[in-house]
Amino acid sequence: MKAEELARYDGLGLAELVRRREVSAAELLDASIARVEALNPEINAVVTRLYDQARAAIAAGLPAGPFTGVPYLLNCPHDAAVERAGCRSRKRLGHRVEEASPDIDARVPGEATLVVIGGNVRATLEARAAALGRELGPADVERITWARASEGRASTAADYARSIGVMHRAGRVVAHFFTGYNILLSPTMCRPPHPLGVIDMMTDDIERYTKAVLGTIGFTSLFNSSGSPAMSVPLAWSQAGLPLGVQFAAAYGGEATLLRLGAQLESAQPWADRRPPAMGG
Repeated sequence: MKAEELARYDGLGLAELVRRREVSAAELLDASIARVEALNPEINAVVTRLYDQARAAIAAGLPAGPFTGVPYLLNCPHDAAVERAGCRSRKRLGHRVEEASPDIDARVPGEATLVVIGGNVRATLEARAAALGRELGPADVERITWARASEGRASTAADYARSIGVMHRAGRVVAHFFTGYNILLSPTMCRPPHPLGVIDMMTDDIERYTKAVLGTIGFTSLFNSSGSPAMSVPLAWSQAGLPLGVQFAAAYGGEATLLRLGAQLESAQPWADRRPPAMGG
């Protein structure tokens, strides 16, 4: 069956074709790979290619299910690899690990945090202007700093109060979660480290900068809002040899729990001598 014909089917339709043996899982994979290689140079949607792993899974025999034989993309292979590294390390130390998360949409406190940040940046610049005895302008600070201050000027006192309330509610949700768990494990970042220059405080492209930052800090920003302590531990490494952080968060006031866990992890899996290739020697 040609790729153009396969494109007419959704996932369930493709799975039905596999069940009826009208197409094989290997053929679907080859068609998907060809599509990715044709389009990805333009849209850059696929970061890590797992073609060999997919072929190996087909050869080993696929489990039964509604989408058996249908190729798919992982939203972030980096996240999965980092979480596995953290789970393996904790299990080796005798900790019980299970899947759970606070019942919260992290985007809501994230938006509130931007309002609070804007207000505080604006207040800081006004205090600096008073100390200097003159008004500050865009040339006095980084472009991103000025953009955040401008947002702070546009927000009202009511906006700020509402945002503080949202952050307090997030803190209560996180606090309730930690009545049942000692530690929450996640990746630190949503993706591997950016190349230098992507997160640039002097960029003119504010939208691109904001998108890059928010696409990176999805796991950490909740604890900026809730006030709960969290630590990043380098337990995994990218194919380029760069450290990938595993984040561990604890209940409010639980810094000692994190420090004890960090000491356990460093003893079991030391990282002090690990260096990226460019820093070797």
